[in-house]
Amino acid sequence: MDAKTHASHLLFNSKKFSYQGSLRLAWNMLVEHQIEIPLIIILAIITGDILRIPLAAKFLRIQYRVPGEENLYLNGTDDLYFISFWVVAFTFIRAAVMEYVLKPIAKHGGIRSYRTLHKFLEQSWLFVYYAVSWSIGFYIIYNSPFWRNTSHFWIDYPHKAIPHLSKWYYLVQTGFWLQQFFVLHAENRRKDYPQMIVHHVVTSLMVTCSYVTYFTRIGTAVLCIMDSADVVLALAKSLRYLKFQKLCDHVFGCFVLVWAYTRHYLFFMIMWSIWQEAEVYLTIDCRPMQGKFICHELQYFFIALFAILQVLMLYWFAQIIRVITQVIRGSEAADCRSESESQVNMSLTLALGSDSSEAPGNERKRQ
Repeated sequence: MDAKTHASHLLFNSKKFSYQGSLRLAWNMLVEHQIEIPLIIILAIITGDILRIPLAAKFLRIQYRVPGEENLYLNGTDDLYFISFWVVAFTFIRAAVMEYVLKPIAKHGGIRSYRTLHKFLEQSWLFVYYAVSWSIGFYIIYNSPFWRNTSHFWIDYPHKAIPHLSKWYYLVQTGFWLQQFFVLHAENRRKDYPQMIVHHVVTSLMVTCSYVTYFTRIGTAVLCIMDSADVVLALAKSLRYLKFQKLCDHVFGCFVLVWAYTRHYLFFMIMWSIWQEAEVYLTIDCRPMQGKFICHELQYFFIALFAILQVLMLYWFAQIIRVITQVIRGSEAADCRSESESQVNMSLTLALGSDSSEAPGNERKRQ
């Protein structure tokens, strides 16, 4: 290698190192300032809307209202602006709620260690979010034609025009799931990090694809089913960190029942509907440009996504049952998802304390 080539090689490597260093610095700044940076972006968008800048309104308001209808909306590419806003908004809301609402509760409840505080803040935030999202989702489903009737997943398809609340719920949920990728990478790694990445990728694909192909009724049902177990689990974990042990045990018992009923029975019923009922009420008509997405390829795609989710949920449920069995037998039970609390005496709720377990060497500063 001559001197000129060697110099060019060094220059290229230095630029590459500088670029990677800049990205790492920007990432660290965002992780350490999860209140300030998103707040600046949100205020900039709101200011733009006040100044009547057309682009700003797309971030804040639902688009594509059906002409002549006050409460029906179509989908379109401008929905990406609204989803993006909520990715930023959830980053701010999550950090702000943790810092100014949940942290004082934790201190009042006697939580002192950083690790326990970290877990309590995360689980309490998830409880707040899932409680709200499940309530909205249940309200939508309860007042919809497909309440306790899966045939209406398919009747009158395609469901292009959906009510304002249904579209708002769907896009906000999409923003939440996308924002969770940031959380998974910004926070300390869990032992089941690979499974969580797969779960989030598959769920995000299911939500976005069902929205684009006008199968939002299925997506809404799945999101509500997911939230119903998550809200109980997050509550049980939060109670455990506050040392309400007996109450936590009762809530955990409810969680096991809710998980089994929603994540396996109801989830399977939706899979069955996709596999069997779809062909009863729909005829093959694959014309995407006309809004018709009735084809076997899409059917198999959704079944594959549901099957992956079901396998993951069965894996987690098996871990829960294993812990319960060990506790009933009176033996020491290992926290099956924790890196750092491998062997302890515990009640049923030890299984609940592992969701945000830190891997060694991965401690990071929380905003």
